[in-house]
Amino acid sequence: MSAHKVLKPFFGDAFFEKEEPWINEMATKGANLVKPGTLFATFEDGEPGEWVYCIHVLANGARTRKGEEYLGFLRSTGLEVVWASGQVAYLRQPAAAGAIELMSDRSSQVSYLRRLMSWWAGEIAVVISTLVITIPLLLPAGQVTEKPVLDVLFLSALVAAAVGVGLVNAFRLARLASRVRALERERVLLE
Repeated sequence: MSAHKVLKPFFGDAFFEKEEPWINEMATKGANLVKPGTLFATFEDGEPGEWVYCIHVLANGARTRKGEEYLGFLRSTGLEVVWASGQVAYLRQPAAAGAIELMSDRSSQVSYLRRLMSWWAGEIAVVISTLVITIPLLLPAGQVTEKPVLDVLFLSALVAAAVGVGLVNAFRLARLASRVRALERERVLLE
């Protein structure tokens, strides 16, 4: 079986809702997931409709003792762990067994989304640090300087890129916070 990489569609922060159906659609075409990746997913050729896939949010990290025990439990039920990293596991079973009826509980999803929020908040902190360091280089207080044009252009481009990245990350953070609130409301309603 030959493996090949496929550029993943942009799912944004909604991979729970969009990535799993995409992987299952690829499986119906005979492309079986080997590794999900960030930009590219690796598939191997197989029989169309051979497998069904499920993305499962783990309560504990995949590499922790509890996470490894839980993944072992999932394997004992007949599921195959295709890939597990952090708090996300990609599972599959033969399509003949039907859809995977494994629900990620709301608490696990909220925990994972909060972890993503921490990561994006860290990215925003890096952007702010870059701006704090760079802007004074562009605008020295009370000094008239004759900086080379390329230096000013480079620093201006750096500031513009940092502001752009900061805005994108702030948008992601806001979307994640909104999803966390929605999941917490659902959890309260279901309890």
